[in-house]
Amino acid sequence: VSVLYWSKHMSLHPLASDTPVFYRHPERSWEKGTVHECIEGPKGYKYTLRGTPPYNEEIENIPVYDVHKMLEGIDQREDDDLLELSELHVAVLLSVLRNRFKQDKIYTYIGSLAIAVNPFKWDIPRYQKSESAQYIEKGWNGAPLTDLTPHSWAIANKSYWDMRTRGNQSILISGESGAGKTEGAKIIVEYLGTLCTRVIEEQNGTDEERQAIHTINEKLRNASPILESFGNAKTVKNDNSSRFGKFMKIQFNSDGVLVGMDITPYLLEKSRVIVASKGERLYHSFYHLAAGASPEQRDKYLLQGSKDYKSLNIGGVLEIKGVDDAEEFKMVEESMRTLGFSDDEQDACWRVVAICLHLSCIVFTESSDKAALTDSDEEHLQKAATVMQVPAESLKEILLFKSKTIRNETTKTPLTLAQAKNTRNSISMILYERQFLWSVQKINSLVSVENDTETWIGLLDIFGFENFTINSFEQLCINLANERLQKHYNTYVYGKDLQECKDEGIRVTSESVTFNDNQKCLDLIDGITSLLDDVCKVTKGDKMDDFKFRDRIVEKYGSDQRDRGTKRNAEGQIVVKRETPADYFEYDLRSPNEFAIHHYAGKVVYDIRNFVVKNTDILSDEITDVIRSSKNACIHNLVAERDPDARSVVRQTISKTFKSSLIKLLATIDETTPNWVRCIRPNGLKKKGIFETPSVLDQLTCSGVVETVKTRQRGYCYRVPFNEFFARHGVLGERCSTLSDSCATILRNLKIDKKFAQVGKTKVFLMVNAFHKTEQEREKKLRHYVITIQKVSRWRQSCVRVLDRKWQINSRKLQNLIKFLNARDNAIREHYRKALSRLKDAHKKQREELIRSEMTDRSNVTKAETSERFDYKKQEKDEVAPLWAAMLLRIVDIECDRRLAIISDEGTLYRNIGEEQVADAADAVVREATRIQREKTARKEARLFLYLDEESNRKAVRSLEAEERVQLRELWIPVNEKMQTLARRINKLNSDRHRKLWELQLLRDMKQKKARDALQVTVKEEHYLWSQHSSLTSCSSIEPDETLVSQASLYSHQHQHQQPPQTYQSVGLYDSDSDDNDDDFPSSLLLHANDQKRLQQHATTSSRHYPTRTPAYPGTGTSSSQLHHQQQRQHPPNSYQPQDTRHVSERGEAPSGGFFSRHTATALGVVEARRQQERFYAASIPSTIITSVDPSLSSISSYEDYVSFWSDKYNRQKEEEHRNRAKMAYYKDILKGKKRRDTVNARTM
Repeated sequence: VSVLYWSKHMSLHPLASDTPVFYRHPERSWEKGTVHECIEGPKGYKYTLRGTPPYNEEIENIPVYDVHKMLEGIDQREDDDLLELSELHVAVLLSVLRNRFKQDKIYTYIGSLAIAVNPFKWDIPRYQKSESAQYIEKGWNGAPLTDLTPHSWAIANKSYWDMRTRGNQSILISGESGAGKTEGAKIIVEYLGTLCTRVIEEQNGTDEERQAIHTINEKLRNASPILESFGNAKTVKNDNSSRFGKFMKIQFNSDGVLVGMDITPYLLEKSRVIVASKGERLYHSFYHLAAGASPEQRDKYLLQGSKDYKSLNIGGVLEIKGVDDAEEFKMVEESMRTLGFSDDEQDACWRVVAICLHLSCIVFTESSDKAALTDSDEEHLQKAATVMQVPAESLKEILLFKSKTIRNETTKTPLTLAQAKNTRNSISMILYERQFLWSVQKINSLVSVENDTETWIGLLDIFGFENFTINSFEQLCINLANERLQKHYNTYVYGKDLQECKDEGIRVTSESVTFNDNQKCLDLIDGITSLLDDVCKVTKGDKMDDFKFRDRIVEKYGSDQRDRGTKRNAEGQIVVKRETPADYFEYDLRSPNEFAIHHYAGKVVYDIRNFVVKNTDILSDEITDVIRSSKNACIHNLVAERDPDARSVVRQTISKTFKSSLIKLLATIDETTPNWVRCIRPNGLKKKGIFETPSVLDQLTCSGVVETVKTRQRGYCYRVPFNEFFARHGVLGERCSTLSDSCATILRNLKIDKKFAQVGKTKVFLMVNAFHKTEQEREKKLRHYVITIQKVSRWRQSCVRVLDRKWQINSRKLQNLIKFLNARDNAIREHYRKALSRLKDAHKKQREELIRSEMTDRSNVTKAETSERFDYKKQEKDEVAPLWAAMLLRIVDIECDRRLAIISDEGTLYRNIGEEQVADAADAVVREATRIQREKTARKEARLFLYLDEESNRKAVRSLEAEERVQLRELWIPVNEKMQTLARRINKLNSDRHRKLWELQLLRDMKQKKARDALQVTVKEEHYLWSQHSSLTSCSSIEPDETLVSQASLYSHQHQHQQPPQTYQSVGLYDSDSDDNDDDFPSSLLLHANDQKRLQQHATTSSRHYPTRTPAYPGTGTSSSQLHHQQQRQHPPNSYQPQDTRHVSERGEAPSGGFFSRHTATALGVVEARRQQERFYAASIPSTIITSVDPSLSSISSYEDYVSFWSDKYNRQKEEEHRNRAKMAYYKDILKGKKRRDTVNARTM
């Protein structure tokens, strides 16, 4: 279901409830709402609608042609160009403009036409003057400005670059008073000046060119205050309304640089000089002069204050809020001086204004049907004549009398009161109009350079369509201009529309694309003005002339008014067929002073009174003579000199002059490419932020925008891109290879005639009825789908309801079951609580009994284990120790044999070396004996020469000494060389011997490994049993000694300080000379006395070659790390170097260390001491040998690793003891009845 129209191509269909629509409100025009109810009556459907916030009201009896269905999302659109919308309707147009106005976006495009909504504020950031630079940059060389916000700058930029490439351009600005036409024109002129300044910079212009463009910009800016002062006035709708139209031809040279401007004024509102409606003022110039004139000017023009002139307050408004008339006067004078007005020319302008002020104070009185002057009038007449610089009598004569010359005889006829006032007003209007036109010509002479102009841009600032409560001759001329401009606009837009259809490949006929041609209305207005001109030719100057004019137009155009047929328009309204000019005319016999014309913007009723007078431009000879008699040259030249012999004639009428100028204007515009700006006033309060929809709609209608929309609606009003059309109506067809084929398939399925819908290159073109049909079919298809979905949904809902019922029943059952289980659980919990309390008491008693029995059993077991351990220790001492001693003796015998063999080899070597040394020594003895003998001989000789000369003695002695030194050197050199060679050989032999002995030592250690491991296991077991026994008996553990040696010596008669033997420690022998050996060690383990003596003698001779390694044990005074670093500095790891141990024998005892301890009483002590010694040698033994001895030591690569290994082992033992102590303390607390609240560590428990 779509928008409802009366049409022969479609039928009416009601809209469904809750359908979003636009509807025509009786007061607020088009608003948003939703359908509440549709009622079918005898005259068609009528709707009851609900309004949307803030108007949440319900409206009844809305006819179908006042309702427009809202497409999805169309009410939120804020498009820059309304032609981009898929649908163009008056309601959519208003919605988009309202949305953009709320976002401070005042410009909107409709193709080549721009709509400018006056925001009544100057602080919008995007419209500040500084923002125009980006339009110049991005629009350089005519580049499109699609990415920038719409603005009149964009239109000016496009016009400028099109002018340089395609020829002259024109920008047509229209709108009603207060819409912002004047400001819009100034913005465009300023932008073109800025753009030309940039062009000169790009062309690297000279300083003269830069100064020239700066000067012309200043002149153009200074021209505006002058034109606004003398041509603008305050109206009800606008505080600065232009009361004349103007066409400004902005001139450019061949380089595209602005060089001047030519202004053509149109139809100045002369009545504004003498009269203004309520809430309005006369022209600004009157108030500027009255408020801002200097004392000298006041004396010159005989002026008084503003309040002394009743004409200035004729509309009830003397001042404009926020405007200082005195400051404005100074600004206008400054602009005149800057622009080039001379002092006399400025004086003439303000003198004319003063004359009009003085004439307006003459009010006249009536005496015997004659006009007469009062004393006050005489005073103001004298002032007016003085300022005008004419004789006062001449001015008084033309105001009170009318002269007529017949056959060289002049007769004077007194004027009536009305005629006298008309003469007074005529003088003021003629003077002011001629002065204004002269000012415009003066500005043109100062800023226009017609000869240097190559191209130009026309800027038309003209009044918009007017329809007031009382419309007179001025409104007819203004509306005539707007009708002609609308004709031009319709023709241009129609051509553009046809061109778009042609570009899309759409076949266009007269039925598919049409527009409302207003040529018949123009013919009617031309006929009416022609009849008015005919009446003016025979006018008598009375009221009957206006009625004669009305009778003539009624006779010509109103005779067949009752015979006209009627029809309904697109909105369902009954209208008269308008096929001839007479169809646009209407009159009412009950209103003889009025007639109506149906313009494109609506019906306007005109009041015929004063039509003839306003159209007649009669300048009497008397008025001409008075003005020409002025001594002021400028005022003198305002009217042309008349021929004294010629009669006073009726010159060309206002309407004829205006029509001829309008024809010339349109001819000029036809030669250009036009651009349009339609200015809109959003509200009548002149306040920001208020958007009055009815007022805006009226202005859009008057400016021709609504007619543009209707023209589009009569043709292909829906132009939808392929993707949007298929996305919305894809349910009516199927997807093809291209979107174009898919859209064509949809139209074929709907059987729509190509006359009403066609597929272009990028869009689908649809007329109203075709679009409605597609919407109806889409609604049917969607309704079918919705019904199907509802069926399935209802079936699912019924299933869900059944399941919900079952769930509710099961839920109740489950709730009952839960209640039962909760009651049962509560009973069980209560029973369990009581039973648990009893069980806890029983368990507590049972636990205490178990602990007591366990403690008793543990004590018994500990005693038994202790007894067994002592028995085992005794057995081991009796059985294992002798076996170990025998094995050691066997190892010692083998080593002694090998050492004796080595020693014998060394003795042979030493004997050989000794024989050589003895021979050498014998030679040395012989040489020494010889030397001694020679010394004795020398002494004897010295005694003989004792008494000789001392000098000769000294020389003899010195010669002998020198000789002896030579001989000794000869003897010592060979002996020294032999001694060094022998020393090297001895060192080599010692090294070989040490290496062999070290290998034997390692071999011996490997053989002792197995026996030592067995003994270590036994030691650990005994230590554990002893610690358990101590804990159970005394509830405290005995702190272990620093090493396992101390634990082993606990079983060896408390010997904790072992000392290694002084000599031969590497083979595990003991010092037989020590007194402690017999007490600490069994006699069965002692060596034979002969063997001990023999080995001791050998060790004494070689003690300096075999080192005594001293590992750091607790209590030795040297830390293991210090000793290790000392040895590392002296000897690299894994190498054996001998040390001198003679200090051991000198002290009488060796430091602790060695392979076996000196004071070991049992085999267990021997093994434990040996294990301690290994901790030191691990730092020097190669890793391969360590691994072969004990695989568990494979991870040890340094002395620190070796120490860490045994430290961890010791820490584990201490932790075990700590756990045992904690457990015993816990059991004691339980037995004492002290229940601890804090739990023991999980690891401890």
